[in-house]
Amino acid sequence: MVTVEALSRWREDVISGGIAGLKGKTLDDVRVAALEKKVGKQAMLLELNEKQNQFLKTRSEAPPASVDR
Repeated sequence: MVTVEALSRWREDVISGGIAGLKGKTLDDVRVAALEKKVGKQAMLLELNEKQNQFLKTRSEAPPASVDR
């Protein structure tokens, strides 16, 4: 019996292999590029979260702004 996960993985391999073949790259090259892209995206999200946390921390430490009416 073939699982949905295995079928999905095979499908992705066939698509990636076809694209790689058209570009003159190996399937491993395509996989490495996809993983590098994913790692880059995760690094950007992590950096964004860190900057957001810093902003919120400095904002919560600042005295409240006075409102003049």
